[in-house]
Amino acid sequence: MDPRWRDLVAGARVPRRMRVLLVNATKGAALYQSLIDFIVLWQSVEPQLHITNASYFSDIYELGRGVRKRGIPTLPIEDLARCTVRQLNLLDLIICIGPSEAFTRLAYCEGLTARLVLLDLAFYHRIMALAAGGSLQEIQLASGAPTPNPVRVYSVQAGVKVMMDLERMGFPTLSANWNWRWLSYLPLGLNSLPTYRVAPLQFDVLLLGGKNRDFSLLDAADLTGLRILFLGKLEHTEQLRESYGHLDLTIRSKVPADEYHRVVAASRCILIPFDYHRSNSFLSVADPLAAGTPLLITRHIGSERLESLGAPIHFVSRDSLRATLDDVLSPNFDREAHRRRSRQFCAEHLDIGAMIFHVVSEALELECSTAPPPPQEAPCPPSS
Repeated sequence: MDPRWRDLVAGARVPRRMRVLLVNATKGAALYQSLIDFIVLWQSVEPQLHITNASYFSDIYELGRGVRKRGIPTLPIEDLARCTVRQLNLLDLIICIGPSEAFTRLAYCEGLTARLVLLDLAFYHRIMALAAGGSLQEIQLASGAPTPNPVRVYSVQAGVKVMMDLERMGFPTLSANWNWRWLSYLPLGLNSLPTYRVAPLQFDVLLLGGKNRDFSLLDAADLTGLRILFLGKLEHTEQLRESYGHLDLTIRSKVPADEYHRVVAASRCILIPFDYHRSNSFLSVADPLAAGTPLLITRHIGSERLESLGAPIHFVSRDSLRATLDDVLSPNFDREAHRRRSRQFCAEHLDIGAMIFHVVSEALELECSTAPPPPQEAPCPPSS
């Protein structure tokens, strides 16, 4: 990834010393480690850019001590809570990765001049910690009053979902001070993802996960004669057995991460019948794209951006499944060409390094010659 990252940052001009603070409220250790990899590279190329890290989960090595060992200054989250407005205004940009108490304070802090960004990566780990096993619906961070400070929001989720989530927490997301940007889909740390090639391939079809799935959407007869592996939690298999139990079906529960990536690489294709009304971003879409394994999914709220960007995904229905399977399982299917196209798509649209580059460069209005702006669209109101 380094050559592509170097080309990316070489085209951005930082005109003066600029200070950025990352406030991390997520637990995605591998993803965050890739983000830090990118920041370390960017700062080695651009000495005018100074980025500091603050994390709610600094006890996790990759989010705390591991960041410091990479040479990135860290600010304890409790010290951030004690910062005065004058100290905060020494910063040019504050990026809150996920909603948190710190984001709430910053959004309502009178006199704040530092630009404020909320980067929504679909992970609400800090909110889950506050809920302490209870319902997330009970967590309210704000009063419902409009934020006096402008907030630029970048989200990988469907607009209808993220707006409802934030409004439940007390933020009026359609107020004049909130400016929305839409990113392609759930990001990946491509430089840290293991990649495998398995020969011979072990399964014709991998059914990935059971939560938010509707196996009745597809005709089980189209899978007759195929070797099928279901990989997911056992409590999600009842509906699967009802629909597909008479087929050549192997069921396995959750496996370690490294074995999971091997299983993805050992499958000729991956089939996911999503419940259409589930408006979320799923790793079960992003991971096969990164692996280059042909991915067959039904459309769901949030998949529109991937489709509009020409993602190498086969969108299937009850009427089209059989023909699509015949295509991707054919001996003439060029798996290597598909793999290259899929990896390239991820590098352009799902890489966490490129994503944070877009966010920082747009928020700081940097002149960039190497990268187009991220896709943008009008947000969906929560009632739609």
